Amino acid sequence: MRKLLLVMLVVSPVLFAGGIVEELNPPPDRAKILLNPPDRPYRVIAVLSDDFLKMKSDQKAVRYLAKKAKKMGADAILPGEIGSKSTSAVGVPMGYGFIVVQGSRKVVTARAIKFADK
Repeated sequence: MRKLLLVMLVVSPVLFAGGIVEELNPPPDRAKILLNPPDRPYRVIAVLSDDFLKMKSDQKAVRYLAKKAKKMGADAILPGEIGSKSTSAVGVPMGYGFIVVQGSRKVVTARAIKFADK
């Protein structure tokens, strides 16, 4: 069992860090997801952002940005901050009064990068 676990850790193409997974071998339709700036020279070609419902996972949102970056010609993305923003409030009739329901959405950003040695 220990040997299997060791092999899985060594061979696994992903590294886990704080909810976002670094992808070393992404599918062809997605740019690489890097958690740290690469050692080789690169340039930022775009700053991407997207907002989504909190039900969507952070990883899915980052993968969506990686697809967007690949379409722009990026080799990789460096995810930025994941925050939240409030949406408009809605008054819902309840008994003799109203309950105010305010929505919230997550916002994720990433820098799309192109390696300089390509």
